[in-house]
Amino acid sequence: MKHKTTFEKLPQVNVGRSKNWKTLQAICLLLFLSVSFTAYSQITVNVKEISLRASLKKIEQVSNYKFFYNESLPELNQKVSLNVKDATIEQTMQQLLGKMELTYKKEQENVIVLIRKSQEKQETKKVTGIVVDEKGEPIIGASVQVKGESNGTITNIDGYYSLMNVPESATLIISYIGYRTVNLSAKNQNTSKITLVEDSKMIDEVVVVGYGVQRKRDVSTAISSIRASDIADVAATSIEQALVGRMAGVQITQPNGTPGAGFEVKVRGVGTVTAGSSPLYVIDGVPLSDDTGDATGITVSPLASIETSDIESIEVLKDASAAAIYGSRGSNGVVIITTKQGKEGKPVVKYNGYAGAQIVTDKIDVLNAYEYSQLVFDGHNNAYYDQLRVAGKADLYNPNATNQERWNNLKTGSMM
Repeated sequence: MKHKTTFEKLPQVNVGRSKNWKTLQAICLLLFLSVSFTAYSQITVNVKEISLRASLKKIEQVSNYKFFYNESLPELNQKVSLNVKDATIEQTMQQLLGKMELTYKKEQENVIVLIRKSQEKQETKKVTGIVVDEKGEPIIGASVQVKGESNGTITNIDGYYSLMNVPESATLIISYIGYRTVNLSAKNQNTSKITLVEDSKMIDEVVVVGYGVQRKRDVSTAISSIRASDIADVAATSIEQALVGRMAGVQITQPNGTPGAGFEVKVRGVGTVTAGSSPLYVIDGVPLSDDTGDATGITVSPLASIETSDIESIEVLKDASAAAIYGSRGSNGVVIITTKQGKEGKPVVKYNGYAGAQIVTDKIDVLNAYEYSQLVFDGHNNAYYDQLRVAGKADLYNPNATNQERWNNLKTGSMM
């Protein structure tokens, strides 16, 4: 009877425990969510006159947020004060950054990335338009570029252009040879018509054409010209680097990253397969070889020793006129460089400084002196085993030998 009574009450006890366990689970879940929400939303910090870097570490200690930033930011050493109680991350960062040129963005729920305000993504738009001359005729091949950026295009056969991802505050530069350059704000540009005015001063400039000089309006051959003022503000370490993308029909590339290595210059593509494709360089009337080599076999440009600030003008002859003047050496085009000459008058002293650095992107991990000596020592020791192999012993070092061949040598004892 007692056994029957116990058996009847047992399910009732289990049911009560099951209900209590579910209730306990729900309470624990609510407590966990409450604690998790509090950890992410409430921050209490009180610090005075410490660096921004130390303040960020303090916030990481009292919350689950993690900060990521560029260690080179000068603001990280700036002294700040912070006094917040049960504040959100937005309120904390607003008080912490203050008037600094820094802002932040949340990459994940608890990951904060510090960036400069200038790096914030700007609103961009699509800009379209038509470029015409004074007669209303479309200009084909006019250059349309965003000032200070590499984003650019050229007009098509109808003078139409289209540019994507243009910031609202950007300035468009529309230019074409023989016409005045026009600068326009991209804010109000929406399929607008831009009229370029002919620049008579530009076509009256004097250019060098081999044996003499001519006005641009009188030149009937294909020639591109660059003045000293066009490359004066270009931060370049060589003449070729300053000319990249500035001459139509002239392709300039650097085949390797060796300091001082020459650039490959091709005028109107490759004219021959067997012979070289480099143009002829003429500096102040003196023809130079297209390239020279050093002891390592690296091609070095003949222009590497010429300072870009010493250049007065650069002309590139691109058609048969180059071969007519310089013969077969000019069949790949001729680059004519005129350097600055002395002038009458009072002496003028100018200074122009430029500094740069070339950094290896991926350094090769080499051996130190001790590791190298060990490698040489092991190599000499292995030479004794190589003598056994030459004497007809088992070719255990041959990667083409099969396992069966090695096993047969082991059974016959010929491996030693």
